[in-house]
This record gives sequence, structure tokens and C-alpha cells, in this order.
Amino acid sequence: KLKAISTVYGPTKTKALAAKTLLNLLHKSNIPVIVGAHQPLTNCPIWLAGSEKLGINSQLKLGNLDLENFLDTLKQKVQIVATGPLTNLAKLENKGLLAKHCSQLTIMGGVLTQSGLPITEHNFAADPLSAKIVFSSLIPITLVPLNLTIKFPLSPKDINNLHQIKSPAGKLIDLWLVNWLLVTKTFPKTNIFFNKVFLHDPLAAAIACHFPCEKKKIKVKIKATNVQLIENRKGKSINLVTGINQFTLKKVKKIIISVLTKSN
Repeated sequence: KLKAISTVYGPTKTKALAAKTLLNLLHKSNIPVIVGAHQPLTNCPIWLAGSEKLGINSQLKLGNLDLENFLDTLKQKVQIVATGPLTNLAKLENKGLLAKHCSQLTIMGGVLTQSGLPITEHNFAADPLSAKIVFSSLIPITLVPLNLTIKFPLSPKDINNLHQIKSPAGKLIDLWLVNWLLVTKTFPKTNIFFNKVFLHDPLAAAIACHFPCEKKKIKVKIKATNVQLIENRKGKSINLVTGINQFTLKKVKKIIISVLTKSN
């Protein structure tokens, strides 16, 4: 059961309004949306801010909850799925509160050096200090790295299926999807993200919900020079997701289409 959503990085209030707008269209307005940290702990510029306001209902009320106070209202620890920079979690860890409130952390982010992928990953690169703080915590971590999720772009058929959904929620997702594709077309054509949409975050959520996948235990440290993860026997022990089977992939796509279609 989804307890709440918290935003992070850049225009977090606008992102919260976007999340609240979508939740309302999905008839899930009872789920709290918390405005998280807008500034990374690392002194890094905010990348690609500005498109979050597309299609949002700016008249919605967000309330005054912050993440720490919300977690204090819960009677038990929760599982957290982190699909952005880790600033909110690092702030909790710095106060000694992450282990108090979190039983399991599933993170979409990072690149393993041995994968050979010659790029950094946004969620870690946007706030390397926060990534290092969270990886120094005692919380069990399952990592869904970029070098895995880039194997699963949406096909033209998948994108067309999303275009065909005429519910208000479907139209909003389509607006965001079309805008993201326009953004990617500003990248060099050699960039692996050029004119593509990947299932990074939905796959992380599915794995947190125990969808079938392949995992292995490794010990890692964050490499400071390029914010990549490197295996190190003195590092933090994590569950690394190494494979996604076709059953999980098809089920994730089916759920997305079903939820957006039924929201009409």
C-alpha cells in the first residue's frame, strides 16, 4: 500500500503539485504528497528544471507536512522506493532517523563500473554527497542500476498504446511523455537516451513489490571521480538487481495501461 509520495530536487513544490494532480485523476487523492528538499546537499546545479508544471492543477492544496513529521505519524517502519536524488534520505540519515523509520530501501540509480557503461547516472550525480551518506547507512538496500534499466526502453508500440488512452490521467501522462521525448531530441544522436523512454522508476517500484527478478549480493563503494559504483570488499553489502524477466516486464506495462485506462 502506498503511504505517501515525497518530491526531491529543484522545483519540489511544482513536482508535488504534478504528483497531486495525477493522484486526483487516478482517484487517489487520499495519498499525501510531501514537498521534499529542493537543494542537493552537494553544490550541483539543478538540471532540466521547468517542465514539471505541464498539465498541473496549481489550485490544489498540498498541506504543510514534511517527511520527518509524516514518518513520525506512522506506527511502523516503511519500505521506501527512491527514484530521484537521495537528498531527503540523506537528511534523515544525518539526523539518525533513517533506520528509525525505514526497514528496506529500494533505489533506482547508480552505474556499476564493471558494466562498461561510459556515463554517470542522474540520481547519484545530482547529489553525490547524499548518495554516499545513504550508502553508509545500516538500511538494507536493493539497487536497481541504470546499466540494467537502459535495457528496457518503451517500444514504438508501447508509446502508441499510451497515446491511445483517452482518460484524463492517460492524457496527462501522454503530455509528459511527449514533452520528455522532445527533451531527449535535444541530446546528441549518439546519446543512449536520444528519442527514448525507459522504465527506470516503474521497474524499481515493481521490484520493491517483489516482482520476479534476478539479484546478487555484492559490496560496493561510490567512486568519487564519476559517481559510479565499484565493487569493494570493504564497501556496503547490497542486493543488486542484475536481471528482469519478460514476465515482470510485461506485467509492469500491463499495469500502467490498466491503471490509466480504468481511471476514466
